[in-house]
Amino acid sequence: MDIRIELTDGTAIHRRIAAAVELDAAREQLALDAELPSPIPPGSVRRIHYMALMRAASDAVTIRHLTDGDGAAEAEITFRQVRES
Repeated sequence: MDIRIELTDGTAIHRRIAAAVELDAAREQLALDAELPSPIPPGSVRRIHYMALMRAASDAVTIRHLTDGDGAAEAEITFRQVRES
């Protein structure tokens, strides 16, 4: 499982979780695959996302053009999760 750490200054850091330990009912301790670039004070974290490894479910992507002038379009693609061993 991977995580994305978003900071209040707009910085995004991506790391893979190497191990996790439940400290108590409200806290977990994560070991990451690489060090963080510097210590991060809790107040500078906007949010943390858990991210699953995904891939396109097929080679098809549907693009529907909504207008001729603006270049506005809608795209449709289906993803599926990749199971890691």
